[in-house]
Amino acid sequence: MSSTDPAAQQPQPHDFQQPETFGVGDRKAESWRRLLGPILIMPIILFLLMWFMAAAAFNAFNVPGGSWSALLVALVLTAILIFAWLKKTEAAVGHSSVTVDAQGISLTDGHITRSLAWQDITAVGRVAPIRGVELRKQHVAAAVNRTVQAMSGSIGLLGRGTLAAEDGRPLAGTIAQQNEGIWGHADTGEPLVGIAPAEIDANWYQGRIGDWLRHQRPDLAAEYERQVGGSAEG
Repeated sequence: MSSTDPAAQQPQPHDFQQPETFGVGDRKAESWRRLLGPILIMPIILFLLMWFMAAAAFNAFNVPGGSWSALLVALVLTAILIFAWLKKTEAAVGHSSVTVDAQGISLTDGHITRSLAWQDITAVGRVAPIRGVELRKQHVAAAVNRTVQAMSGSIGLLGRGTLAAEDGRPLAGTIAQQNEGIWGHADTGEPLVGIAPAEIDANWYQGRIGDWLRHQRPDLAAEYERQVGGSAEG
């Protein structure tokens, strides 16, 4: 007869003390499915544009078989650009995450981290995507879910926090400076920091991140539910 206590084998309730980190990589399959439309449409548009430009250049210089040569060049260039874009997007996915612990919540987006202590979160509201994506080479946002998030932003958390770039990343530092204050300012004039967990997980409120919010700030959880009409859409 086993002496193992059956109760000890049951899943234990989380004590909301140990940090938890959630990455876009946890939802790669779903995220890539959401990008299926853009992935299929973008190469077609890019190819036609490349073909038109190459054909115009070749015909201007009277290159023999200009249209067919342009077709070949367009195919090669489009393949190279699409491959580079996919690799860049995959790399971005691996460098974006949300971390929650007893002190607060933080979102690491490439080489930029936004942090909010639970007690310093003052509101639930629309969180605009960080600007400067087109300038980023080392720091790329969570490209997959940000495409879904769209330019209007998602409902997230706002408060007095920090917006900091990783040391030794001058480009990320420039972008962080450019985005100070885009989420508004406190009465003291201090720039607010916005965190939209939907950048990492579109269904964050139904999962562990939502559990942390309900545990630490039930008032904010209630306000979030009011704003989204009780749904889990971010």
